[in-house]
Amino acid sequence: MELPTQPTGSDVVLRVEGLRVQFGSVNAVVDTSFELRRGEFLGVVGESGAGKSATAKAIVGLLAKNARVSGTIEFDGKNLVEASGAHMRKVRGRKIGYIFQDALTALDPVYTVGYQLVEAYLASNPKGTKAEARKRALEILEEVQIRDAASRLDAYPHQLSGGMRQRVAIAVALIGDPDIIIADEPTSALDVTVQRRILELLQKVCHERNAAVVLITHDLGVVAQTCDRVVVLYGGIVAEEAGVFDLFDTPRHPYTKALLDSLPKRGDKDSLKPIPGQAEPVIGEATYCPFVHRCASATAICRSELPQPSQVAASEVRCFNPRIEKGAA
Repeated sequence: MELPTQPTGSDVVLRVEGLRVQFGSVNAVVDTSFELRRGEFLGVVGESGAGKSATAKAIVGLLAKNARVSGTIEFDGKNLVEASGAHMRKVRGRKIGYIFQDALTALDPVYTVGYQLVEAYLASNPKGTKAEARKRALEILEEVQIRDAASRLDAYPHQLSGGMRQRVAIAVALIGDPDIIIADEPTSALDVTVQRRILELLQKVCHERNAAVVLITHDLGVVAQTCDRVVVLYGGIVAEEAGVFDLFDTPRHPYTKALLDSLPKRGDKDSLKPIPGQAEPVIGEATYCPFVHRCASATAICRSELPQPSQVAASEVRCFNPRIEKGAA
């Protein structure tokens, strides 16, 4: 797999500011802000419950009806938080593609692959014909490197392997030629070999289209191999944001350091250092650092105030006691 490269352009295509997602008294996303640039691979990492999928689904308006969303998701000159359902239907697929975690459940089992690709194309191109859509469906299957693509158009999802289904899910997300692809743990259900091929494919097709990618994952190895920048979420806030090399070389937030320390190291059976305790949901207003109960660097202020973003070298960190020394990862 190729090493991460810098984005081909510096223009911002998506800006998230002060995003908050609430389900009753539970804050799935407390206060999240980041930018996405054209041609960039942005990794979003964190434990289960950190707010990764809630953030992604908020961007495309796929949250449950009981979700309360506030803040700003600026795309194409409009705040998607305030956008109508009709506007969001135009954005999804046509402007922002979404690759779901489990392709078997994301694809409709009672319709063929070709039918679903045709429907996705026509949703993004209302003036298109079914003949054009069928032709484009075949082209996109070939683009995502599905062998014997013509025959696969008439196959049902259950007749395909896991890796092939994931390629179809990528094809569905790409067929509208979107500016942004949100990939929500797209390889979590696949074995390591297939995972590598899928990630290489996603890198290739998005690079050719100069599309921006938000890659949501809990796998730091995947992030190291594919991403330009990384957003580390914990407790619904951005704990740290940095370029991929800066993050792995010098993690500034104690949570980022703990995540890296929890990775097994080849040849060292004693290297594994699990993070003590477990993540807790944020109930009501967030009035202190959500990582405080698991953090060895916590002080009194961490228990009484929510830290605000600050710049530490090349990283933006929300921590009262960020790690300053270099090369201590």
